[in-house]
Amino acid sequence: MNKVGDVSANILVTLPQLAASVGDSWASQSLEPAKRATVLVIDDLDADREALRRVLEEDGYCVLCASRASEAMEILDQAPIDLVILEMLLPDGMAWNSAVGSAPTAALS
Repeated sequence: MNKVGDVSANILVTLPQLAASVGDSWASQSLEPAKRATVLVIDDLDADREALRRVLEEDGYCVLCASRASEAMEILDQAPIDLVILEMLLPDGMAWNSAVGSAPTAALS
């Protein structure tokens, strides 16, 4: 059980199941529009990013991953993203807030 002041939490996300999975690195993945939902996972911890990627791909989502907010913003410029899962305590997380907070919602179609 988490106590007041703990920065860790357990989160369960349930999404509808879709088609087959794709590869490991966002740079090696096709940035063509997917026929299934595309999820962008942003987390600076490799293990957390990999765990989310694996679970989402097993459920058929196209998953793109970034370890920094600046990397995630590059992905957003190149790929249509349906859902963003963001670690709120990223070292460069304020860059994300500044850039995406003022971006039109169409950028995250």
